[in-house]
Amino acid sequence: MNPVRKNATTLRVGRNSAWLLFGEVFGRAGGAVWQLLLARYLGVLIFGEFTFALSVAAIIGVLSDFGLGTLVTREVSRNRAEPFRVLKGALLARALLALLLGTLAVVAVTLLGRPMRVPGLVAILAAGQLVMGQGELLAAAHRGREHMRRPVVLSLLYRFGLIATGVTAMALSASVEVLAGLMACWSLVLLLLLGGLPGGGAPLAAFALLRRAAPIGLGLVLWTIYFRTNILLVSFLRGDEEAGFFAAPFRLVEAVLLLSGPMLAAAFPVLARRIPEDPTFRDVFRGIKRTLIFLGAPLAVLFAMEGEEMLVLLLGPEYRPGAGALMVLAGTIPISFAASPFLAGMIARNRERRYLGIMAAGVVVNLAMAVILIPRFGATGAGIAMLVTEATIFSLALFLANLTTEVRHTFILLGRAAAAAGAAAGLLYLLKDAGLPFPYRQLLALLVAYPIMAMTLGVIHPARILLFFRTLSGRE
Repeated sequence: MNPVRKNATTLRVGRNSAWLLFGEVFGRAGGAVWQLLLARYLGVLIFGEFTFALSVAAIIGVLSDFGLGTLVTREVSRNRAEPFRVLKGALLARALLALLLGTLAVVAVTLLGRPMRVPGLVAILAAGQLVMGQGELLAAAHRGREHMRRPVVLSLLYRFGLIATGVTAMALSASVEVLAGLMACWSLVLLLLLGGLPGGGAPLAAFALLRRAAPIGLGLVLWTIYFRTNILLVSFLRGDEEAGFFAAPFRLVEAVLLLSGPMLAAAFPVLARRIPEDPTFRDVFRGIKRTLIFLGAPLAVLFAMEGEEMLVLLLGPEYRPGAGALMVLAGTIPISFAASPFLAGMIARNRERRYLGIMAAGVVVNLAMAVILIPRFGATGAGIAMLVTEATIFSLALFLANLTTEVRHTFILLGRAAAAAGAAAGLLYLLKDAGLPFPYRQLLALLVAYPIMAMTLGVIHPARILLFFRTLSGRE
């Protein structure tokens, strides 16, 4: 049998992962460029007001999604011929939530006595978020049908189109309100290109979808609380300087953890419409899990052994005390990567209440550990709290996922990846002791020695890697 046909679904997931990762990287780069342009053009005071309003709009976006995007992707993947059956109700539900939250935000900002410009900016950006939310649900429907390319390309068009028109507006001395309006206008353009203005949905259907999405949405809210709590606790319990020593390594690890998002998003539609006993489910699930574990182990070694030098190189010598926190946080990378397919699999198989319970447990464990450890160990204590929390989430995910055969396979993969990473770490230590400079020792140990060891131990299969890249290039 043609090996490409035999692995068609797995390879399609790999190709979709590549598209989503491409969009994530360049989308974030475009966002960073836009923020830099705004900062230089607006000046400190007005840029601070704009950033505040943008942060409020971002919170509205997170809360108004409330798990609806994930629910749409799951349901459309199971009924790709009629995507609007669930989409119409979701569009209405998100629009109503965004409208309610935007109105409350404008009123609250006004009552807080912020300068008059700020409520206006919040209103403009909240309106843009309402429109953007509709586009995000249409993009979720595209993902459910495994059509990843169009949302990615259009999202990049939004980012860089906004930059081009924004630079033109700045050259014409546009006000900050005009620049905020440009963001809302480009959100409308994105919505139209993704599928046009949505039709109306029944209110009862919208509320029914909100009830179904509630466990997913609450779980995502709890995950956000867990992930953002420790910086605040370090600042409160040990001061702002110690918070800086934790925030710097945390941002580095956070950027790495985002790598799992595109892969899970590409695999999610396949997992949602298959049963665990289906060989395709197993192949896709194991493929994503194997890839994430393969990537997580060397990244953990890199941050644990070279963290101090990386912090000094990237941020300056004043961040050197954060090296201890980075060493601990490095351990969260492979654990989080190994847990994420199980958590995504729960939601894909309609077990979102278990996902919600796991996230609630994570919040409680992290808070308890942080309150105990941060007063004594500062930034490093916050890192230890996150490491214990990730281990707890991983253990609960394995126990509650009801994928018995995958548990043993996961520990075997982790053991093999740890052995390969340990060998690479030993080589890295010897190269460092021999005086080989940064970054040559890391390249030799982690990009040459580790993949060879990982392939030798069976963490990843070279034939599948070659087949995947041949498929990406269109040669198969």
